[in-house]
Amino acid sequence: MIVTIKGLSAGLFSLGMAIILGNNLPALGVILGAMALGCFSYGISIVLFIHAMRGLGRHAQARCSVQPVGSMTLSFLLFQEFPSWMFMIALILMVIGTIFWLASNMNTFIFTQ
Repeated sequence: MIVTIKGLSAGLFSLGMAIILGNNLPALGVILGAMALGCFSYGISIVLFIHAMRGLGRHAQARCSVQPVGSMTLSFLLFQEFPSWMFMIALILMVIGTIFWLASNMNTFIFTQ
């Protein structure tokens, strides 16, 4: 259910932004092809990912969640690029969201142990 809501929300948002920005809709064949590609490349992979995360447990999930940060840091070092100001704003928002998530999970963890 989560995957369905996430996919529909993202698709409707992208469609809305395209219409607001004045983009034309592509031909029906292109739309159907993009939907099929999205179903197999993203839809099935995210369903399998969620099922795998359920079996791993909380600590393994936390370790898997850190991986993108390591990849991001490595890419900045390898390509020797400094992050843009938009990236820094997004990073700050992600850190704030992580702090809120940790705080809410810490209360749950403390009171259930």
